[in-house]
Amino acid sequence: MNNYTDFSSDKININLILLDESSSMNDDTENVISGMLKFKHKFDNFPESSSIVISMCRFSDAFTPGEFKKIQDMDTSYEAYGNTALNYAIIQAVDYLKSYVDLVEEMTKITPRVTFVVFSDGESWRDYASEKDAKRALDKANNLGWTTGYVAFGKEVSAEYGKRLGFMSVIDVDERETVGTFWAEELSKSFKEQSQRVNPLGEQFFSRAIKSTKSENYSSKSAQALEDDSWIDSI
Repeated sequence: MNNYTDFSSDKININLILLDESSSMNDDTENVISGMLKFKHKFDNFPESSSIVISMCRFSDAFTPGEFKKIQDMDTSYEAYGNTALNYAIIQAVDYLKSYVDLVEEMTKITPRVTFVVFSDGESWRDYASEKDAKRALDKANNLGWTTGYVAFGKEVSAEYGKRLGFMSVIDVDERETVGTFWAEELSKSFKEQSQRVNPLGEQFFSRAIKSTKSENYSSKSAQALEDDSWIDSI
């Protein structure tokens, strides 16, 4: 693994997204790729970009680790196949992230801010590990002070799995066609705000961004309504 370690700032944000590549995601491949590309470009000219690294890890039958890269260079490849070894992948991802965090701390003598987000459209299927084992791994992540988030994608699954495991922040994205918008808007805002705060967002990781997006949409619609003077003609 050619993980990024050339940090020059005393502020370091380490992020890992664990992305479901099981066969049930096959119809959403293009939307996921589009969403990741939009997510990546949301950090163009973002002041904190130089402090952010991200690993895009994948899972289906197995766990596939992704290199930690500067967010401008994040891996946006994606393909869907196989089963949903979700519990196993969470365990592997936590261990992989912990190893990288330890390396960065040893090299820089800086304690980084760490965020771990899981994105899946189904609960575990033909898994190699139990939900109990995955919960134990997530407890470890939470106790280390990481922000942990779970995204339940599609109507076939709910955020209940994330709540059972103990993710700090969980969210349902019911409409599959909105995945690109979710990555580009809510998810990018969550990561941006996390990188700028003195204290991590924790359980507010998703809710702060959703509230911000809804507020912006409301403001935009209000502005359009105020600018619309077509009603004058009907007087």
